[in-house]
Amino acid sequence: AIGPELALDAEFQDVAGSVAVERAINGVSSPIWSKEIRTGEKHTTFRLEQIEQHHFEFEPHRIPGDVHVHFLGGSVSSYGDGVVLDEGDEIVIQWEGFGRPLRNRIQREPAATHSVESL
Repeated sequence: AIGPELALDAEFQDVAGSVAVERAINGVSSPIWSKEIRTGEKHTTFRLEQIEQHHFEFEPHRIPGDVHVHFLGGSVSSYGDGVVLDEGDEIVIQWEGFGRPLRNRIQREPAATHSVESL
């Protein structure tokens, strides 16, 4: 999912947020890991205008009707802290001033089965 809302013209100098992993234990969902994060031009190497200019230098990125999404996040990782995601876990990302949190539930694809036939 991209997100539940679209924020336009939001201030993007220094944006505070949080990321969490929620897990249902005995039917109750609660965070098993969380961290505060920051993003915005103050925390990136390039200004948003520079990123946009570079992105649209390439002709395949200039197709009318296409939508381009850039996620400029923070440098935190649940994996780096030893969290192993399970089926049904929910990743929750919230940014101040950007509306409701983005929630993505972990679903594993069934393992592919392959067969080999003699020629």
